[in-house]
Amino acid sequence: MTTARCRKVAEAKPFQSNNEYLEEYTALLEALCRLRNGGQEEDEDSTPYRSRRKAYVASPPDPIRQKQYGKMEKAFRKRTEATIEKGEVKLPLASISMRYGLSDFEERILFASLLYPTSTSFARLMDDTTGCGCFNIRALLRLFCASKDEQTAARRVFTPRAPLSRNGLLDTGCRRSWKTMSEEDFLSLRPELPFRISTMILGEGFFDSASDGSQRLIIPETTLDDIDLPEETKALIRRVVDFEKNRKSVIDANAGEESCDPHLILLYGPSATTSLKTAGAIAGMLGRKLLRIMTNRFLSREFDEPDDLVRTLGMARLDNAIPCFTRAEGLFDEDCYEHIAEVFSEELSAFNNTVILTITGQPCYTSLLGSLVSYPVEIPTPSTGNSSSFIRGLIPEGTPISPDLDFDLLAERLRFTGTALERAVRAACARARLRSENDGELKMEDFIQASDNDELQDIRAKATTYRTRARARLADVVLPEPLLADVRSIISAVSAKGTVFDEWGFGESYRTGRSISALFYGPSGTGKTLTAEAIAGELGKPLRVVQISGLMDKYVGETEKHIVEVFRSAASAGEVLLFDEADAMFAARVDDSTHSSYYINSHTNTLLHEMDVFGGIVLLSSNREFAMDKAFERRIRWKLEFPQPDASVRERIWRKLLPGKAPLAEDIDLAALAREFDFSGGLIRSTILKAAFEAASMGTRITQELLRNAARNERIVNPEAKGGIGFGATA
Repeated sequence: MTTARCRKVAEAKPFQSNNEYLEEYTALLEALCRLRNGGQEEDEDSTPYRSRRKAYVASPPDPIRQKQYGKMEKAFRKRTEATIEKGEVKLPLASISMRYGLSDFEERILFASLLYPTSTSFARLMDDTTGCGCFNIRALLRLFCASKDEQTAARRVFTPRAPLSRNGLLDTGCRRSWKTMSEEDFLSLRPELPFRISTMILGEGFFDSASDGSQRLIIPETTLDDIDLPEETKALIRRVVDFEKNRKSVIDANAGEESCDPHLILLYGPSATTSLKTAGAIAGMLGRKLLRIMTNRFLSREFDEPDDLVRTLGMARLDNAIPCFTRAEGLFDEDCYEHIAEVFSEELSAFNNTVILTITGQPCYTSLLGSLVSYPVEIPTPSTGNSSSFIRGLIPEGTPISPDLDFDLLAERLRFTGTALERAVRAACARARLRSENDGELKMEDFIQASDNDELQDIRAKATTYRTRARARLADVVLPEPLLADVRSIISAVSAKGTVFDEWGFGESYRTGRSISALFYGPSGTGKTLTAEAIAGELGKPLRVVQISGLMDKYVGETEKHIVEVFRSAASAGEVLLFDEADAMFAARVDDSTHSSYYINSHTNTLLHEMDVFGGIVLLSSNREFAMDKAFERRIRWKLEFPQPDASVRERIWRKLLPGKAPLAEDIDLAALAREFDFSGGLIRSTILKAAFEAASMGTRITQELLRNAARNERIVNPEAKGGIGFGATA
């Protein structure tokens, strides 16, 4: 602003209130109506203005009135600038105009859309001036444009990608039919001001005072240091924030109409509450608010119109908030309704600003929205120690706590996070308060009963699967070297898939059957499950263990449904699938005409189909020989036998399972124990733990005698009693 202009602004009298500003703006638009109408006043005694309609005749305005109106408008603009410069009185309409870079014409449209239904005098003047008898695009063009050329040029401000519509400031309701509507339909559109915009212009608040429950404006208070996250995760989040701070488009409020690259931050993990807290911390680090949006609002009905999404994004920009779409798993599903995915990808790209999405589980990056993610950040489950501290912090101050309350054990039992854990703690405290005053201490039983009675149980009795974070590595597995080499081959094959199927062209010939599959068979305790976990750990993937007993269902069609859900969920989350006791599901099909054979074969056919289309890793484990279906045998790449370990392998297992911190007596001879007891790894582990418990209770070191006594109580498996496992052999 030049010095001379600053002097003129300083000389102007600022508005004393937003109401005074709006009243003068109203007088300005009414003066414009009189100017366009040749200076004629409305006739109070004539027919009610809603039914009056006259032919529109554009005529040059009177020069004197034109000059008077120009002075009036100039004085209004100076007072507005003086008010903004002084900063004592807030003018929401002027703030909206500046934030979105609206032209004077767009600002007048916005205010006229508020004024017409609320001011009878303005509505009469506008109807008389435009000859339309109603409020629509034709009337606005006639009122604010002095010539046909101006009207033609001004039409673009009503398009869906123009600032008014794109930012949700004005609703014309034409997005769906925009490409097919006629000229008359376009001119007859009636722009409407969203209620939240009108309340803001009137100075009555925004979002804080009106929320429909699906959205909530959050002023961040939690910092990243307050959230229970690993340091490497926090470091990653700080890098993401630094990237966003450096991107000019994040702070560019005058983005063009063309689509730009979206700025999508994806927070994924088992705890929706922790992800939301992390989103709030990110917003705070960027100096923004957070607008939490329930994604189900857009997925719970047929989503044909993007207007709701556009308005929501516009509201976020208006309040300088980062939109955060919570529980957005449905948007990352490959089966997501294509129109929804296209609308979200298009609108989030056009938004050209930071957006956060949270999902539970693993994302599917092959989906349309998944391919647009800029920053994927995993929010892991808190450690037991941190969960223990978190539980302590949730208990109200002054609550008497029983000495038997073991917080570490409690953290292991209550495998919830966030809000679910808070509800469990509240329920336990309420149970303790209901007891007599002499017995009001918070006890372990209060938490156990609260979790048993609540719907919060993490592992249910009838669960089909459970998911575990793979912590084991190949270094933790003791196997014969040839078998270990085969396991390494499975891991190597995963990284080689891209070369084989894409670069070498095998994908063109092998449309199905791209999964990495293996069968682990052998006696119980020989390391099959640990090896599966180690494979998942080496690949950095979660392990999904499928319990066949939970997969089977007595109702027709439910078993097939469970099978499909397991494979599709694993594909979406990038999980390694382990089918435990696979002989119950992967056995040969039944070749008879009995009623049950139809359903058994139906399960098998569904499994075959899902394995064909699955592109991930499928592992099967079995403790006994069984007649595998020939179709499964063809699809399983590796068939690895886990034998009973020999003496040398058993000695290595003994050494691996004895921790370095354990107090061992000098008489320990692991080689002798390995020769004396023909144990599998599972039995050796059980033996060591029993001896350790005994030593700890006695206050002594772990001795050879304690280990030998514990081993004598274990069931010794005779390796000669087991039979070989054959594919296609009879059970």
